Amino acid sequence: MYLFSRKIHMYIGLIFAIFILIEALTGLLLAEPGIVGQGAPPAEFQQGGHHPPAGSFGLAKNFHKGIVGNMKFTWLVDLTAISLVLLTLTGVHMAISTLRTKVKKPKESPEE
Repeated sequence: MYLFSRKIHMYIGLIFAIFILIEALTGLLLAEPGIVGQGAPPAEFQQGGHHPPAGSFGLAKNFHKGIVGNMKFTWLVDLTAISLVLLTLTGVHMAISTLRTKVKKPKESPEE
């Protein structure tokens, strides 16, 4: 069962790695538009005042911006996105090297 779980985990991870990578990269770009040479969004697109959005959607939106209450943790959001990118890329590398090793390794014939 353990080997089956590892195999399933590896294949699902390889399939969804591209989506995780896209999510992490686009999240980082949205959080830090200066990375691609963009400034702050125009004033009409920014929320005015100090009124946080209402409800749990507003809480989730602020949390993804790195805002908890009156404190800003934008550096933590950036660090998380960068970590997701690095972990995804290294995971794909490890999975591919594991698969290559299995392909290159000749199967031993049973002794007669």
